[in-house]
Amino acid sequence: MEVIALAQELNAVILTFDRDYGDIIFKEHIPEPPAVVFFRSKGSTPTEGALRIIELLEHKAFDPTGRFTVISSAGLRERPY
Repeated sequence: MEVIALAQELNAVILTFDRDYGDIIFKEHIPEPPAVVFFRSKGSTPTEGALRIIELLEHKAFDPTGRFTVISSAGLRERPY
């Protein structure tokens, strides 16, 4: 919860491989961070997540604000909170 509080304070997006953020936000009804981007797959190299975010920001109208976004090999899913 400290990470979420810090994200709120800094108006920052949380990038994570930890699926627990979904449970915390949707089940515990805490004040939401500006955005959470969850990478379902770590990929084969550490840079794959960063490259995927860069790709989304450059080539699509991607704005994760107010959403829990899941990025997987199958694509992108977003759930507003």
